[in-house]
Amino acid sequence: MKRTSVAAACLVFLVHSLAFALGADHPVSWAQPIKLEGVPNLHKVGDNLYRSAQPTAQGMKNLRKMGIETIVNLRSFNSDRNLIGSTGLGYEHLYMKAWHPEHKEVVRFLQIATNPKRAPV
Repeated sequence: MKRTSVAAACLVFLVHSLAFALGADHPVSWAQPIKLEGVPNLHKVGDNLYRSAQPTAQGMKNLRKMGIETIVNLRSFNSDRNLIGSTGLGYEHLYMKAWHPEHKEVVRFLQIATNPKRAPV
């Protein structure tokens, strides 16, 4: 049952990503853009989930001021530890390939993103 749930979550994510890539219109409630200095392409995906391109050091400070608790880095070869510095942000680095996420990486991300002590992520 757990595998089915994880697979379903991945499928929903991939379908939404494909629709976005093809330029489909999205409902207003889908992902709301947010302007924040140092955080390009920032969107609010849900009450406790945001996504963005690579923030700068100032962007990390601004995310903390905004109330973000945890940064999840999904890039295989780059760390955000230096950019986070002494902001107090929690940090998780999942070494994954965007074109082929492994089951363990999906599970770990869901554990982090659904933990109320780590949110907002």
